[in-house]
Amino acid sequence: MPNDVGKNAQTGTVAEMRPWEKFGAFLRQEAKDNKDLAGDELTANAVDKILTADSEDAIWDADELGLIALKNLVGAEIEIRGFRVLPSSNPEMRNAFGVFALLDVAMLAEFRPLGLQPGDVITVNTGVETIIAKLQAFKARGVTLVRALVQGIPASEGTVVRLRPIPKRAITPADTE
Repeated sequence: MPNDVGKNAQTGTVAEMRPWEKFGAFLRQEAKDNKDLAGDELTANAVDKILTADSEDAIWDADELGLIALKNLVGAEIEIRGFRVLPSSNPEMRNAFGVFALLDVAMLAEFRPLGLQPGDVITVNTGVETIIAKLQAFKARGVTLVRALVQGIPASEGTVVRLRPIPKRAITPADTE
């Protein structure tokens, strides 16, 4: 597939866009369409937790976690129940597409570093292009729940975050009783 996009000066033909370029254009348009939802959704989630709290302590704790970066969940097993793409306004955190994603995540196992328990539902943000691409590819295939292990791979400039399948585990007879 050609790496250059646009009209070829020698042949007068138009080169086909790479999937990467089509995806970037799609994400930028989706982010533009969703830009007004970001703050409202985060506030709505916090207010929902406050108003449905079952104790005074729970009211105080309802907005404690706020927005969590996916990179802070390395080692966690999660279920991604949905996601939205939004425009990034932070030039230091900008990815190649100029967008980030908010993920609706349920914890599948205890995650002690953040005090999260199985079943906790949180909002997570990420700008990792390959993660956003994987989520969109699953969505295009009709996969609505993505169960994954958040993995961190050491790199020269920090840690690269990626999603991997949850490891298969042995099931003993005691597990099935």
